Order: sequence, then C-alpha cells, then structure tokens
Amino acid sequence: MYNVWAAFGKIWELDEKVSFNGLTKTIHIHPGLGELSIQEDIYSAWKRWAVVDDHAKFPQAMRNIGGDDIGGGQKTGAMFFLMNGWQILVYDQVALEGILYHDDGISPFVVVSGGVTNKVASLAYAYSTSGTPAPTTSEILAEIETSTVLAKEASLSSLATTSQLTSAVSVLLTSQTFLEQAAILSNQLQLMDDKLKEVWQLHGLDTTALLTVSKTLRSVGTISQTISNNGDVNNPSTTIQRT
Repeated sequence: MYNVWAAFGKIWELDEKVSFNGLTKTIHIHPGLGELSIQEDIYSAWKRWAVVDDHAKFPQAMRNIGGDDIGGGQKTGAMFFLMNGWQILVYDQVALEGILYHDDGISPFVVVSGGVTNKVASLAYAYSTSGTPAPTTSEILAEIETSTVLAKEASLSSLATTSQLTSAVSVLLTSQTFLEQAAILSNQLQLMDDKLKEVWQLHGLDTTALLTVSKTLRSVGTISQTISNNGDVNNPSTTIQRT
C-alpha cells in the first residue's frame, strides 16, 4: 500500500496553525484557534512551508521590514506585507497579533465567516526593558481607531468587497483544502494499490494467495474469472471474464 505519510508527512510534522495553497495563493487559518501571531504563526510558518518539497516554485507570499536599532534601547517594530496576490482566508473569529499590509493594495484578508481583530496597533516600535515607556492605553486606542491595517474588529462588508467575496467563494468551491486533498489522494492511492495487488495475484506472484486455474475457471483470493472457448476450430479464441 502506498504511504500517504510519505507525501504529506513533512507538512504534517510542522503542525502549523495555517495551511498554504500555492496554486490558489491562499493562506487558510485553521478554525477554532482564537489568536495567532502574524510573525510566528503566518510569516515564519510560510518560510518553513516554502522550503519543503518544491514549494519554492510558487510566488513569494510575504516580506517583512523592521527590527532596526534606532538607539535609546529601541528598535523599529516588525511589519509584514502580503504580496503577489496571496491572501489570508478566515473561517472563524480570530485575533491577530502584529502589523500586516498588502503590497498589491488589496485587503490581506478574505473573511468567509467570522472576523478579524488586530491586537497590535501600528505604532512601529518594539519597546525594550531599557526604561523606555510603553504607549498608554489611550494612545493605543487612538491608534487603533485610525489604523489602516484592520486594527479594529470589522464587519464582513468592510473587510472585503462583494467581488472579492465572490472570488473567494469560487476558489473554495473549485478547490479543496489541504486535508480534503489529502483524503482524496489517500482514496486514489488505495484504489491503485488494490488494482496492483490483483494484477500481482493473477500472475501467481503472491505467495500468500494460491492461484487456481482449470479449463473453465481461474481464481485467486476474491477474484474469479471464467474461461470459455468459441468452439471454432478454424478461428479459435478464448474469452476470460471476471465474475
């Protein structure tokens, strides 16, 4: 039997919170997670996925800037950008920690159901323990109110246009998620394995299944075939048919 683990084991071992589809350029957030880090759970997950098998052939999904030392114990905060048409599909209410934009000028998200809340305002500084004061609650709330990176929980209509939602639904209807694709492949491989096993047995190569052949019948395991002749001495032929 073919081993599905050989085909998908490297991805499963990563145990990510998101799945990547290079063909549709979509990042699927697994339902029921609640909170994710843009840096670790999406950006770093994409880098780990990209080096598995031949995934590097797909267009680059993300880039980042930031982390530069600006003195006084401060560094610029990390900012992340989707690119090349990649978008994140959301199926549940989820809170994202981090700053995310899109190079293509479109929404980073296609919300199929649920919604997105960004837990970090776009104050692009990472405050260290050197004594630099962190922003106050009022400063963060003010920044969230004016954020252009979906810092607030938004309605479905404000996160994506009707055409974007229609396109997203079309993608979902014409392509399977990673787990669905794995299940389909597993079934196909099982059918191939069963057929190859039958061919193996019909040639008498399976030492665990006895092949029996008579003038009118050939049988092995669950396979039974009738053997018949047409009776024409001038043009004889033999027909073998599975029953």
